[in-house]
Amino acid sequence: MVRLRRRNRRHRGASRGLAFAAALVLATWGQGTASAGTASAAELRARVAALAEQLPAPLGGRGSVAAVSGQGPAATASAVFEQRFGDRYAGAWDRPAASGPVPVVAVVDPTEADRRIASAVTGPSTEVVAARRSLAELRSLEAQVVATLDQMDPGDRAIGVSLPANSLVVYLDEEAVLAPEGAAWVFDLAARADVAVQSVAMDRRNYPNPEWSGQRIFIPTGQPSQFNACTTGVAMRNALGNFMTTAAHCSNGDGRPVHGAVGDGAAGLGAQVSTIVGWQGQGTVPGDFAAFYYSPAVGFVYGANRSVKGARDPQWLEQNVCFRGATSASEKCAGVSDVNLLVASGGRTFRAFCIDFGTRQGALGGDSGSAMYQATAAGEANVRGVLWGTIGSRTCGTPVSVIASTYSASVLVK
Repeated sequence: MVRLRRRNRRHRGASRGLAFAAALVLATWGQGTASAGTASAAELRARVAALAEQLPAPLGGRGSVAAVSGQGPAATASAVFEQRFGDRYAGAWDRPAASGPVPVVAVVDPTEADRRIASAVTGPSTEVVAARRSLAELRSLEAQVVATLDQMDPGDRAIGVSLPANSLVVYLDEEAVLAPEGAAWVFDLAARADVAVQSVAMDRRNYPNPEWSGQRIFIPTGQPSQFNACTTGVAMRNALGNFMTTAAHCSNGDGRPVHGAVGDGAAGLGAQVSTIVGWQGQGTVPGDFAAFYYSPAVGFVYGANRSVKGARDPQWLEQNVCFRGATSASEKCAGVSDVNLLVASGGRTFRAFCIDFGTRQGALGGDSGSAMYQATAAGEANVRGVLWGTIGSRTCGTPVSVIASTYSASVLVK
């Protein structure tokens, strides 16, 4: 999980500060990926409910959302492992393999008894690996780093825990300007064995966590080292927690890992932040949309800098309906030309609506998944749906009511 703390940039004068990116030697870390399983959202909920019965108390709060977002057997059982191994627990994830996902559990000073416990929970193929620091210690370190950065206020940053690397991951904006003592603290932090610091351009395509609409995400295609680059859509909430939508064809299946972006190609692949748990894929389906649970999701359109204030389906001839795709990297608006379309595409039949750009350029490849919303003069957005593609000069999406009813969810406002 990665948490973003955003601040308005306050560039201090060069005589008072030290440009951080110019001097920092970047640390690197191993990226873990979760299983590309095929369990449906309903199966996943049933699995989580069964695991909850093994605990002395209900999962609740962070645990319930974390369990749902993991998808693979080890990540789904993370709350169980945390209860079993206590303050020695260092996380659980699922390593992809040709024969299927391999559950991996990290424990400080693991024993044979620990391996027997792990195998009893997620099967005999479970791997137990040694960790230097427990998850509780890493979370404590994360809180300390967040508090220090809040005091330094270096600008945009993202902080999270890499379970496979058993380390803290700190992204800092390459344009950050730090006082000499602040830069020295960052250098000391980067030198630690349990911390990886990376400087990235926190621009239109480079946010390691997809907390807002309009940001780049990467989802594996199923082929080695190939990823679909798409856009985050509408932030919503149901009984299981906050989630973000995107286009279904970006995932092409449940269980695919969702990565943030620290660049616009495979080399810019960010940390995994969640897993696709809802996907409208084949036959007659409500629309071309998918979902992944992500607790920090909020109703805000990145780049266009609009707060979401409401939602309803589009109306014919309604004007100033916009999207903000990660590839277009700008807000594009037009009038509603079609409502209640019945579209057949990729073996699916579903409802849709469109806005018509005429001779102007509409959506580009990679804009799929963006929220479609009516923009107001007050700098706000009222959601209309989720973009999936184009038909001639028209840019089309799934109406928001279809998505909300499918997931028993409401749109998050800010």
